[in-house]
Amino acid sequence: MKSYLFFSLLFLATTNLFAQKKLWYQQPAEVWEEALPIGNGRLGGMVFGNTDTERIQLNEDSLWPGGYSDWGLSEGTPEDLEHVREYLRNGENKKADEFFVSKFSRKSMHRSHQTLGDFSTGIQFVKI
Repeated sequence: MKSYLFFSLLFLATTNLFAQKKLWYQQPAEVWEEALPIGNGRLGGMVFGNTDTERIQLNEDSLWPGGYSDWGLSEGTPEDLEHVREYLRNGENKKADEFFVSKFSRKSMHRSHQTLGDFSTGIQFVKI
């Protein structure tokens, strides 16, 4: 009897945990700060959540104020890239990241990303 009760409670607890993995909002975002961010760090967007006229503000990493000459050239060489790959093959991800940043990244460059554009949809609802 105790094992039945235990497994019943375990089932209910895990079902409840899985049921809570969704986002639910009472109204769509009205301003940018209320929108839901999506993306992978290079390509992203802000979803406003309106069901009949959705707006997604798009962003892409290479769009930023400034010119090519503001970047400067990295110190990294093809041999350095091979070192990074070797670290990754050996499972030394932290070493690979640190080495990559030291050779190929411009951490002193502070960029503010610019908007790629707005994607809008319009869905017509018909009452039946």
